[in-house]
Amino acid sequence: MDASLDHRVGALDHGKEWSDVDLAAAIALVEKLDSNAHTLACFRRKDDRTLMIGGGPQRTVVGLIDPDGNSVTLCGDGSGPRVPLCAGGQWADFEAGDTVERSRAIECLRRFFAGDEQSLGWRPD
Repeated sequence: MDASLDHRVGALDHGKEWSDVDLAAAIALVEKLDSNAHTLACFRRKDDRTLMIGGGPQRTVVGLIDPDGNSVTLCGDGSGPRVPLCAGGQWADFEAGDTVERSRAIECLRRFFAGDEQSLGWRPD
């Protein structure tokens, strides 16, 4: 599994990329998300599906892109007011229903590693 994690310094990104990342290392990258220096972790499988987890530290937005470029967002478990998050270096107020707790994002990552992410609730973008 290929992985990347941004590292924001002001408006610049000094992110890193890794090859052959195992699940434990991938989880450690997600745990670094803080909506400040680290705002986006991406994971690409050999079948060219990409999982993106952005935001942090408590709430995240999770997206999945298939090899044809079609994208879906993990259905959130939140409700109520909008949630301000920085994902990929861009601040936005996300609908609470588009955000998930970090623990759910990590469960999604586990299923992505196992090739079983389709069993989760996704909505088309």
